Amino acid sequence: MKHLRRRNKAYRPKHVHVPVMPELQQEFAYSGHGALAALRLAPNPDAFEQLAAIFNVVYLGLAAKGDKSLILESGMRAMQDISVRADRTGTVGLARHELPPIRNAVLECEKLIRALDIVTLHNARVKSLALAQQSRAQNRQGASA
Repeated sequence: MKHLRRRNKAYRPKHVHVPVMPELQQEFAYSGHGALAALRLAPNPDAFEQLAAIFNVVYLGLAAKGDKSLILESGMRAMQDISVRADRTGTVGLARHELPPIRNAVLECEKLIRALDIVTLHNARVKSLALAQQSRAQNRQGASA
């Protein structure tokens, strides 16, 4: 009768570790380097947003694992400086001293994406999109007030 007893433990589904495949790694690398090149050669809000989205997804994925990257954070700080200046002046521009930390952060994202699994990356992307939508809603609300 021992085999008929119920388990007292709660069911906890295990997280399956599915690595990020090389094709997706290349897609992240191409979009990161493409956005950086566009931001450097002809600064525009679209390239800025694309690069910021990549940084946010990788950062949130690392945070979900309990890791962090100082190189990525320095690139994000440089992007924040550009954003503050763009809000003040109305145009996106890249200063010479802001390019190296952003370039290093793009290279770091290439390396860090290999350490994440696909489920963590997907969850980070969903969270990043939700945070961006929430931020846009707050900006619209603040502009109308």
